[in-house]
Amino acid sequence: MCDIEKERGKIDAIIDMNISPFWFEDARNQNALVDIAVRCLCENYIDLCSEECMRSRCEAHIARIMKRSAVSFGGFALTTR
Repeated sequence: MCDIEKERGKIDAIIDMNISPFWFEDARNQNALVDIAVRCLCENYIDLCSEECMRSRCEAHIARIMKRSAVSFGGFALTTR
């Protein structure tokens, strides 16, 4: 993520904290979760990183979460695109 790669743990925590209230409601809508995460990251990092870069980071992180969830549910994918 631009020049703030050292913030990776903090960024992942921000994403997780902000999408968790919406996880079960929006788990089938990955784009909605990404939008929520991007809005939250913009509040903290808009002056350090472009919104496109933050969106890419959020998409990758949420895709990993959804993949782990699919494995947890015996391969049943929760996502629909």
